[in-house]
Amino acid sequence: MKLSGKVALVTGAKDGIGKAVALAFANEGADVALVSRSITRDDDVVREIEAQESNR
Repeated sequence: MKLSGKVALVTGAKDGIGKAVALAFANEGADVALVSRSITRDDDVVREIEAQESNR
């Protein structure tokens, strides 16, 4: 895991490039902090990250 022990702050994380970056960073082992205008949509991304982690 290349980013293990690192923290990534991702803006615009609810969709598009921000979401893709958040998922990729999490997949590489980073702790990811999500920032967007809609907390509900952030929750969806958090669930995707958690599901991704449980599949490893």
